[in-house]
Amino acid sequence: DHVYAVSGLSMGGMQAFQWAVTFPDFMDKVIPIVGTPKQTAYDLLLWKTELALIDKPQGLKAAADINEMHLHTPAWIASHLDDVDKVMLSHEQALQKLDPFDYAALLRAMIGIDIGPSDKIRAKMFIVVSLQDQMVNPAPARELAQITKSPLLTLTGDCGHLATSCEQEILVREVTRFLDAR
Repeated sequence: DHVYAVSGLSMGGMQAFQWAVTFPDFMDKVIPIVGTPKQTAYDLLLWKTELALIDKPQGLKAAADINEMHLHTPAWIASHLDDVDKVMLSHEQALQKLDPFDYAALLRAMIGIDIGPSDKIRAKMFIVVSLQDQMVNPAPARELAQITKSPLLTLTGDCGHLATSCEQEILVREVTRFLDAR
């Protein structure tokens, strides 16, 4: 009937925002991590491009390459990748394991994310964004944190959408602190 906290990462963060509005009395705390309460034009350009590609020959391969390109910042990619072809092949092979129809459904779900007005949110929120996220624009989540007066953790390294891995110690410490607080 009730849970202490709901959390999610990336698309799961989008779902956590949605749960905060749709089921306002179901949880005490919500922790959306590198998600968004509403897609920006930049986000929609990425997701709709991938969606347009996946039903074409070689489309899932191209979508995987576009997806990989947006996981990190350009600076991170330039300084960390020596073998671009190997990384592309690895991400392409990972996406090839997905059913294209399932992936399309996930993309459509993300494209439609817009939680609407935040006045229904009752749970305490701790919002986590990556300042240099190239995959999910952090601006709507930052704005919602301000509107709801929710604590905001901004990861600032150049790992982009994957900042949660690169700055894991900070993330774990701050989420733990939020969960332990009454």
